[in-house]
Amino acid sequence: MILTVSESASDDELKQVYQNDYVLSAFGELHTRHPIKGDFVKYHSCYVDGIFVGCFLEIIRSPIESEVHSLLFKSAIKHSRELAKIFIKNLFDSKPIFRISTQVMQIHGSVINFCLKIGFIFEGVKQCADMKDGILQSMVMFRILRGEI
Repeated sequence: MILTVSESASDDELKQVYQNDYVLSAFGELHTRHPIKGDFVKYHSCYVDGIFVGCFLEIIRSPIESEVHSLLFKSAIKHSRELAKIFIKNLFDSKPIFRISTQVMQIHGSVINFCLKIGFIFEGVKQCADMKDGILQSMVMFRILRGEI
């Protein structure tokens, strides 16, 4: 089994991600349903044995911090932890960042557990920060610092 995380994603790959019902089911109502464009955003494609299985979204918050989100397909679940660990290691190895952060809707318990299992540290809860099905949702905040991996 060969797991690969690239430095970029093609337009076709991004189209697949933003049309994937499993990926979109995790989005809040305030999130865009199309790729985010800009110098501060990067998508990192993921492959299992050469087959595209989604990507990770990186939002460059500052010269020392990137915020990340998983946009992996359901077919990647059994490889998701290892792909995430490869991605996080690649970010720290390729950039002078000191912090990687993420936030997850509090209603997504399995995603919260995923974050903890790959090494993220709980930082707190941001109340009423998003919406899902018309209901305000709190966001659970996580981080990994350089040296904690």
